[in-house]
Amino acid sequence: MKVTHSRRGSVCALAMENLQRTQWRTVLEHGRNPSYERIAPVLSGLVVDVHHFTLWTRMHFFYFDQTNQKRGPVSRKQLKELAARGIIGAHTPMETDTGHKGVAGQIPGLFATTPVPHVQSESSIYSNPMSENIQSLFKWFWIWGVVTVSAIVFGMLTIGISGILFEGEEIAFFLFLVVFGGVAVAVGGAFSVFPWTCITILHYLLWMQIPRNIARTTPLKATLLLFIPLFQFYWMFVSIKGLVEDMNTSLHQRGVQYQVNNGIFLTFFTLASLSILSWAVFLIATEINSESESVMLELILTLITLSLSIVTFITGSVLYKSIKDGAIALLEQEGT
Repeated sequence: MKVTHSRRGSVCALAMENLQRTQWRTVLEHGRNPSYERIAPVLSGLVVDVHHFTLWTRMHFFYFDQTNQKRGPVSRKQLKELAARGIIGAHTPMETDTGHKGVAGQIPGLFATTPVPHVQSESSIYSNPMSENIQSLFKWFWIWGVVTVSAIVFGMLTIGISGILFEGEEIAFFLFLVVFGGVAVAVGGAFSVFPWTCITILHYLLWMQIPRNIARTTPLKATLLLFIPLFQFYWMFVSIKGLVEDMNTSLHQRGVQYQVNNGIFLTFFTLASLSILSWAVFLIATEINSESESVMLELILTLITLSLSIVTFITGSVLYKSIKDGAIALLEQEGT
């Protein structure tokens, strides 16, 4: 189907061209013999195209006039009007409201033809949508993770300290601390849905960046099998350690100098195992301690458990940041 430049402008035409190249045809071809692993990259491409279109429709631009003065911001419509009046030319320096720089001739559809053959990579005038998705997921994983861990730590410490401060005549204050701490733990537990969701989607997207001839498993298996109890301890070596190794192989084959630190995984796995074990010991000891009423022992176990959990979260964040940076390096190399 021929794409025409309708009143929605060149941005809409660009998005439609991307959608019409091969993706819908591929979905229809696979429709009679559905296979998730064959269709998943196609559907992902469609999501990226929609996100790409959204970025362009919301983006504003700055341009530099003949005296090198920065003008703007201007919308897409205003930018086209300036180009039609000759105020903006193909070699006019441009900058987006997200800080990306380039020249006007790199903006698809702004001119009837593309007068700038290759001044810079087109990705310099706007960032790769997949890179933005990965960056955004990691940012929100970190933010919600800090909120979750802080709420749980504050709540459990409040409950633990209340036992030490409690005296028989201060039962009202003791109950207040217990309830307040319990609410903080409950809020932290509820908020934990957000960082888990972010890291799960991020893990899937990171595996999608590994070429299929290198990946030892599929993104779907790598992600879902991590949720099987006990089996997950084995699968972490395939899904997380394997992601680090396959990412490094991909980076090496593409000639990218960056490498993910392989030693971080072993540290993370050890801390995660100790953290899970400490939580099990804490729950068992709390049940036994309810009879002996040893408040100090319970507080010590709480501090050990919380400390291990905090260090595990920080180490896991460092690990995924390293993998995330590797994936973005791959995407940037593809855009050059």
